[in-house]
Amino acid sequence: EVWNKSEFLSSRYDFAKVGGKLCREKLGDKWDNSSERVYINSLLKNLNEYTAFDINSTNSIVLKSFAAFCQKGEGDIDKMRDYLISNGIGDFRIAFALWGLIFGFAEMPKTLTNDFYNNKDRKYVSDVYKYIYKQIHGIDLDGELGVKEFVKDEIKQKPSVNRRGSS
Repeated sequence: EVWNKSEFLSSRYDFAKVGGKLCREKLGDKWDNSSERVYINSLLKNLNEYTAFDINSTNSIVLKSFAAFCQKGEGDIDKMRDYLISNGIGDFRIAFALWGLIFGFAEMPKTLTNDFYNNKDRKYVSDVYKYIYKQIHGIDLDGELGVKEFVKDEIKQKPSVNRRGSS
């Protein structure tokens, strides 16, 4: 489901709550005494009551990225990027993946996607693709061979296009 900006703004507390529930499920019995619980509860309080929140009170890039998206992912990806940078978070992948999942990757500014797709580091591009694919589909594309096999299967499933001059 792709949301629009106003839907996300009115429900980012609920979005953060769902993220907290997922974190709680992952941690199981360890949740009650965890630093993750304190962090998520502090984020929720910030979103609901506008209290102070220290995004860097955890070492987890996943939690920091999730918090940044919940706080600043209101549709302007440049503002979220600036927020990440101002808080010393140099890895934008998770926050940008969340942004793309919610608002649609096609909405990402060309300046961001061009930098990504023109990246000479193929391993980086491959790692980002595999990470996003796993988050969306729950399938781990293990290694380059996995990606190549997946792409071949995807091509086989697409209907062929009859081009001019071909028979």
